[in-house]
Amino acid sequence: MHKSLERGLEAELRRDARPERLPEPPPFRRLVGPGVILIATAVGSGEILFWPGIVANYGFQFVWLILTALTCQYVLNTEFVRYTLATGEPVVAGYVRLWRGFRWVFLAATILPWVWPGWATGGAQALQWLFGGEVRWIAAASLVIIGLLLSSTRLVYRALETAQAWMIGYVLVVLALVTALVVRPDTLAVAAGGLARSPLPFPPDLALPTLLAALVFCGAGGTINLATSNWARDKGFGLAAHASKIVNPLTGATQATGTALFRLTAEPGQAALWRRWWALARREQQVTFLLGGAFGLTAPMLIAYAMVGEKGLGVGLDAVRAQAQQLGAQFGAWLQVGFVIAVAAIFLTSALGVLDHAARLAASLLAQPKERLEPEPGRWRTESGLYFLVLWGLIAVGLVILLGFNVADPPALLTIAGALSGIVMFVYAALTLVLNIRMRRAMDRIEPALGGDNPFRMSWPRTLFLTVGVALYGALSIAVIQDALAKAAA
Repeated sequence: MHKSLERGLEAELRRDARPERLPEPPPFRRLVGPGVILIATAVGSGEILFWPGIVANYGFQFVWLILTALTCQYVLNTEFVRYTLATGEPVVAGYVRLWRGFRWVFLAATILPWVWPGWATGGAQALQWLFGGEVRWIAAASLVIIGLLLSSTRLVYRALETAQAWMIGYVLVVLALVTALVVRPDTLAVAAGGLARSPLPFPPDLALPTLLAALVFCGAGGTINLATSNWARDKGFGLAAHASKIVNPLTGATQATGTALFRLTAEPGQAALWRRWWALARREQQVTFLLGGAFGLTAPMLIAYAMVGEKGLGVGLDAVRAQAQQLGAQFGAWLQVGFVIAVAAIFLTSALGVLDHAARLAASLLAQPKERLEPEPGRWRTESGLYFLVLWGLIAVGLVILLGFNVADPPALLTIAGALSGIVMFVYAALTLVLNIRMRRAMDRIEPALGGDNPFRMSWPRTLFLTVGVALYGALSIAVIQDALAKAAA
C-alpha cells in the first residue's frame, strides 16, 4: 500500500505542483514573525498554571521533560515550515494528500480541543483581581474584542503579528524584571540539583491528564504548532511568496481561494537559495520559539519556587494571585499591578493565537483545492471567507459555554484541551515523518538533479527527535486513555 501512496503523491506533484523559483530571502529581521506569534501563544497555561506547581511540589527534575518536549516541538515546527518553504501550502494540506480522510480528522482535532475558552477565562480572572466584575462577562468581552481585532484590518496576519509582538514583549520584560528581583542563588542551586535527578518514575499522586497537558503546553501544543506553517505561508516564506494570503473578505481585496501547490526546480542557483531559506527558517524558530520558550518556561518556575519554596504550590490561578500579592508586599503595588497585567496578557495572547490558529487550519482544510474552484468563487467560500466564518463561530460557541453553561474554570478547561491535544501531537508527529519520506522519494524522481539538496531530506538528528516525539506523546496519550478507561470502569 505504501508504494501506491508514493505513486499517488508523485502523480499529484507532477500534475498539480507548479514549478517555481525561490525568491531571494529578505534580511532576517524581516522574516521574524511566525515564531513571535507562536511564542506569544505558547507562553500561557503551561508556564503559569501547570509547571510552577509541578516543580514546586515534585522538584526541578521535571525540567528534563520540559526541555525534551520543547526541543521536539522546535523540530516539529521547523519541519512544518520546511513543507511550506518547499511547496507554498500549509502542512495540513500535505497530510490530506496522504489520505483525504485526514481533512476531517484534523478538522475535528482543530476545533474540539480549542473550543473551550480556558485562556479567555484565565485572562479574565487576572483582570478581575484589578478591576472587579464577573469573570464570565470579562472573558466573553475579551473573546469579542479578539474577534473585532482580527476582523479590523485587510491583511489578518499583519494585525495578528503586531498585537502578539507588543504583548509578548511586555510579558518577557516583566518576567525578566521579577526574576532579577526575587530569584536568589539558593534557588538556582536547588534547580541545578534537580537536574541531576531523573523525573522517572512519575509520582503516583500526579494526575496523568495534568502531566500530559503540561507537556503539551511546553511551548505551543496541539494543532497550534501546525499553524506555524500557515503563518509562514502568510509571511511569504520560500515558495509561499507566490501564494495568496488570508485577507478580510469585506475589503474586496484579493483573497486566498484555496491551497496552491508549488515545487522547487533544479535550475542553477535554486539549491543555494533553498539552503539560505532553510537556515533562516531554523534561525527564526531558534531565536523566538526555542530561546523565548525556554525563558518563558523557566522564569515562572524559578519565580514560584523562590517565593513559595517547598511549602506546596497548587495548580491554579490562586497560586499565581498569591505570588502577585507577595510581590506587592515586598516591592510595592506597582510591581503587583504590572505582574497581574502580564498574567492577563499571557492568557489573552494565548486566546488570540488559539482562535486565529483554529480558524486558519479549519479554513485551510475546508477550502477546496484552488484548481477545482470556479474562477470567481463566492466571497464566503474562499479560504479568507471560511476563516472569518470559523473564527466567529468559535467565538459564538465560547460565549455559549461561558454565558449559557457558566463554565469558567481555567485549569479544568485547559486540562481537557491539553489531554486531547497530546493525542493529536502523537498523530501528527508520526504523519510528519511519513510525509517527509514520501515527499523526498517523490522529489528524488521528479527532480533527481537536486540530489542532496532535495528540500525534504532530513538529517538523522531530526529524524531521531521526531521519533522521540512520537514515543513521548504516544506513551503519555496511551497512559491517559488507560487511566480514563480505568476510572470509567470503577
